[in-house]
Amino acid sequence: MAEFLDLTPKLEQVAYESPREAATKVMADLARRENERVGMKLVSSDGRLRPEMFKREHGGHLSEEELLQCRSFINEREKSWSPLANEQSRAFHIDRYQVSVHEKSREEIDDEILTRWRTETDFKDTRLVEMAVTACLSRALGKRWVVAGTTKYDDYKHGVDQVIVDRTTGQVVAAFDDFANTASSERKESKYQQVHESARKGGAKITFGFSFSVGKLIRRRLQHVPVFALETSKSEAVAALQEMSQTLEREPGEKERALSKKLITSLVKQANTLAKDTSIHPSIRQGAELFAKSLSEFKRVEPVERRYALAA
Repeated sequence: MAEFLDLTPKLEQVAYESPREAATKVMADLARRENERVGMKLVSSDGRLRPEMFKREHGGHLSEEELLQCRSFINEREKSWSPLANEQSRAFHIDRYQVSVHEKSREEIDDEILTRWRTETDFKDTRLVEMAVTACLSRALGKRWVVAGTTKYDDYKHGVDQVIVDRTTGQVVAAFDDFANTASSERKESKYQQVHESARKGGAKITFGFSFSVGKLIRRRLQHVPVFALETSKSEAVAALQEMSQTLEREPGEKERALSKKLITSLVKQANTLAKDTSIHPSIRQGAELFAKSLSEFKRVEPVERRYALAA
């Protein structure tokens, strides 16, 4: 009997990395690209701005004492959320993390618990959403805008997860507050109410901020920054991160493009709404109007030095 070759097309099977592995890889690539654009190590490998780069000795605007105060604030806030919040939880996690207590001070034991807890929560659902949003916007918006995650201090203190700065105008155009759409309808409504209330009061403050002047990056405190709420699901975030980890040097895939389009469409809509709202702070209204205009004119995106149509 004659033998025939099987010429049936076979679908390519992609072995995706775990969400943690994918996010780590994508954030490291984001940091590399953004740091190359600004000419300094401004962004850490987790996609957040590096606090130490805002010290005066590195050309920043904050003293060592101010940085220590910020770190203290972060530690106290995280302790209140961590297993150290009460004795019962602390005892449970000593056992769960198998922390050796022999000849260790309470402070040493607590430091180990806190370190383990931070590692464990670095890739929780809300953080994966934040990283996916940061990466999608950074890759989609290309060279004109610098996109990075805010420091933990500005996240905890001022409630903003990312900041976006227009290199062309030099202005900080927006900050974002991300949330997963698994949130209850009440929480979603609360998020959007917070955004409107922030706009009415004059927008967000950012301690670890920056802008551009004549092409030069200036690190400084920011105020009157428009804030936008960005909603996506954990499944969308994970799918986009896993796909991005496979396409860092190639054209973006379907999942990344879909999430980028969703985010930018939402930003345009929110910016237009704020620009028309006479009840909010004039600085926010003006900033939102400029942001909406620049995004509306933005017909193509530029990921990894390549361009693709955002809306096919």
